[in-house]
Amino acid sequence: MLDHLSAITSYEVIDAEQVEGALSNLHRLSLATRDTASWYRRLRVHALVQRTTRDDIPQHQPLHALAWCAAEALMRRWPEDIPIPGRELADNANNLERHTRRELLQGPEGAHTLLYCLGRSKGRSESPRSAVVYFEKLLDESIRTLGDQHTDTLIIRYALAGWRRRAGEASAAVAELEDVLAFVLARFGRQDQLTLIIRHELAHCRRADGHVSGAIADMEELLAVHLQELGPKDSTTLITRRNLADWRAEDGDIPAAIAELEELLAAQRHALGPDHTATLKTQDDLEEWRDRGKQLAQAIGELDEIAVARLKLLAPDNTAALTLRRNLARWRDWIGDVAGAITQLEKLLTTQRQACGGENPATLLTRRHLASCRSRAGDLSGAITELETALEAQLQVHGRDHRSTLAVRHHLAFTRAESGDVTEGTMQLEEVLTSQLQTLGPRDPDTLATRHSLIFLRGLTGDADVTITDLEELLTERIAVLGPASPVTLTTRHSLAFFRGQTGDVTGAVSELETVLATQQEIRGARHPDTLATQQDLEYWRDLNSRPSARPAGARTTSTYVENTTQ
Repeated sequence: MLDHLSAITSYEVIDAEQVEGALSNLHRLSLATRDTASWYRRLRVHALVQRTTRDDIPQHQPLHALAWCAAEALMRRWPEDIPIPGRELADNANNLERHTRRELLQGPEGAHTLLYCLGRSKGRSESPRSAVVYFEKLLDESIRTLGDQHTDTLIIRYALAGWRRRAGEASAAVAELEDVLAFVLARFGRQDQLTLIIRHELAHCRRADGHVSGAIADMEELLAVHLQELGPKDSTTLITRRNLADWRAEDGDIPAAIAELEELLAAQRHALGPDHTATLKTQDDLEEWRDRGKQLAQAIGELDEIAVARLKLLAPDNTAALTLRRNLARWRDWIGDVAGAITQLEKLLTTQRQACGGENPATLLTRRHLASCRSRAGDLSGAITELETALEAQLQVHGRDHRSTLAVRHHLAFTRAESGDVTEGTMQLEEVLTSQLQTLGPRDPDTLATRHSLIFLRGLTGDADVTITDLEELLTERIAVLGPASPVTLTTRHSLAFFRGQTGDVTGAVSELETVLATQQEIRGARHPDTLATQQDLEYWRDLNSRPSARPAGARTTSTYVENTTQ
């Protein structure tokens, strides 16, 4: 403020004492009212005096500089930790914005922050609709002043869409953001921070508009990008994980919600510590959903009856009906009824193909789930058929190197290896890994999953010592990206234990499995199927360790040591 006054007057330097003297003169002449008793030393000026002052601004003195000087002064008083400012501060901001909106949009580094803070305060102190009206006016001015493709115009449209969602206008918000996203993608690319922020809000808007499954798919892609670009400890990554967990639960997919919360808890313990408020909140929520999961397993029969009754009231191709049927299949799979899950998935797939088409993302996801169930039921041929059909559709819709296409190729390659064609499966996994390294990067979770499958298959047919070295390197990277307690990190430890045992290092195998078991008991509980499987394997290797003359047996099943690549 002092610098600005010095610049527009004949004085070389204006100091605080001179300003105090000028304000005292204004007060003495009844042109301003000063309250020096309050902590922020309030100064009030009558609206007529303000109007007269604005009208008398010399032509050679641009309004832009005055507007920005006033805005900077307001922002210095704007409370950082309180979203709603005091009434007088808000009134001043409103008056300044109303008279200098155009000037505040034209800054050297973009629109002034005050414009966005004022819009947020309207949405929180008044109503979301008030914020919508405010940002609509701001958008009109920005288009006239800056153009419809200016970065600040796009940011204002993003803010407008967010408040439209909160005001109950989710469909309009989705349309707005889809248009904005097209501009941003073309100009800045998929990895730009603005692109990611808009995609995040678009997922929220789609969820509010009733498209929960689509929102979950959007958030899954965002999580992968955040993990690669920001790392597992970043607050944005943790928030994205939290949203995913909540939305999966809302969508009725309790097993997936539990798995997501387990991933989140591991990341929070690693990034924030075990006693952080957010970590403890996640731990409480996880226990609650585990209890619900146990109740779900006990009540699956009753849920079938309820679902049948509800489905009679809905058309077979109704979105709610398809979601309910998909969740029933997932629940059956989760409690171990793989045969029941296969039956329901087959019927669901038939309906989805008729209602949505074979290339619809939901249809393709059902195919992958069905393939996974067939594989675990021993029907590897059936699983390969489903995956080949899914891959053909993925190639037509997304191309060869899209993330979801690469995931199907990964699943298909590993299933072929399980069926006995290890050479072909290994070769296809190498091709998938090459594509993932180019398109997703070396630290992306999908890339790390493919590396794990490839290392494991090479270990079954090659040098186990080399495999152990590769798994140790992979374990270090997974701990860095996902944390030591992540389920997939534990899967890598499990595989490492297996190959240590195969090379005769039974003590090393026992040590790895003890680490895995302790973490699983802490995070997943003593009765979780994964915990029980680890307990069984630990007992096996402990038994061998007590009998030095015994030779390690071959792998019982590869599925024990390789993560599920379908989720």
